[in-house]
Amino acid sequence: DDASEADAAPRVAGRRPALDGGGGDESLLPSGGAQHAERAARESAKARLAAAKLRRHARIFDLAFEIIAGVDAEFAGEYTAIAVTKQFEGSPHIDTENVAPFYGLALGDFTGGEICVESDALEVTQVETRRRLGKIDGRFPHWVAPHTGERY
Repeated sequence: DDASEADAAPRVAGRRPALDGGGGDESLLPSGGAQHAERAARESAKARLAAAKLRRHARIFDLAFEIIAGVDAEFAGEYTAIAVTKQFEGSPHIDTENVAPFYGLALGDFTGGEICVESDALEVTQVETRRRLGKIDGRFPHWVAPHTGERY
């Protein structure tokens, strides 16, 4: 809407925007299926909550595994979490718990919404993930560009 556009920070080509982290639901979900869920349930209260979430969303985990295995079988056997988001835009950040790159996939009817990554101190790379997988190293500053429409 016009009011939110007027309040948005100005964008400068090749530089990261200042975003307020507005909008969207983000839920980090462990992967690994029912076997992982049962083992995790024995480890701690936090792990038990994660295991319950895993059981509730098992079909999503299975589909994510199939998609990733189709392009990177080695990575499919190693990743430990997935993020499912809706309308997410966030401030530039670094994923401090990542030990390797991640894959991003965006679905929905939207424009914009690329994943932007600071590839070096003076350059921002936009990775198009609309209806395709993009491999992003979350250990570098990154964010989701503003978008219009429904983005998942």
